[in-house]
Amino acid sequence: MLINVGIFNKQLQAEQIVIEEVLKVDNIKLFSFNNIADITTDLNNYKDNHHYGEWINSLLIRYMKDNLYLLTKDNYHDYLQKERDFYWNYDYDNCFKEQEDYERDYYSEALLNERINGVHPYRISQEKIEESEISNARIIKNQHGGQFGILCKGTLSRNSESCLSVPDYIRQNDEFEGVKLSVENIDDYKYLVMYGKKIADNGQPSIYIYDESGMVVSQYAVDYSDLDEEWHQYLIDISSLKGCVNILLQGGYIDSSGSTNSEFIFSDISLY
Repeated sequence: MLINVGIFNKQLQAEQIVIEEVLKVDNIKLFSFNNIADITTDLNNYKDNHHYGEWINSLLIRYMKDNLYLLTKDNYHDYLQKERDFYWNYDYDNCFKEQEDYERDYYSEALLNERINGVHPYRISQEKIEESEISNARIIKNQHGGQFGILCKGTLSRNSESCLSVPDYIRQNDEFEGVKLSVENIDDYKYLVMYGKKIADNGQPSIYIYDESGMVVSQYAVDYSDLDEEWHQYLIDISSLKGCVNILLQGGYIDSSGSTNSEFIFSDISLY
């Protein structure tokens, strides 16, 4: 850390020299993002000790396109003073003591999609679920983050030796434990994010996304043996999907070898 090794002020002096030299050239635009504290101090935005994740690069390109955080002869002194005051007085231990470490690294990108691409997050409402197809499941209150949950129970009748994949079996037999909901236009969203928890026996999350023709275009599953009875975050990349899709949240076991008492809860479901 620059402060610990005693070169913080030298770094700022060098930065000032560079800024002043660059601002002498009229056809160069100079940007700096060091004072966007919620970006620079969030460890979830870094892929290693020195580099941001690629989604931060996208955000900075957006800011440059919009001419934000542009340094000029009129504002660079104020910028440097704010930079010095903030980083000299910042409680760096806070990054390690109180900051949440996201279970899924790309959740940070999901949260920033609104700032990068102007896409408002879409939280799946209880009303949306009630209007959807529910099978061997029910809605329960006060689950993850105080949101409603979908409690799924049972197992598929699919034989464990079946040559049919789970999503193909569900599509052909219209049998599942969970909810099937439709999203009319998924074009602008990058991630489907939700939380889940195994309640009993072999319950597990199996998430399948079908296009309008019924083909599986994305899927995500966790083996029941890798689950505990704690909340976990699940994140599915949907950036390549287009148009209308059906999202199936299957929480029972995937074949008839599991216990019929298997239970799993989905909760706090959002598109980013």
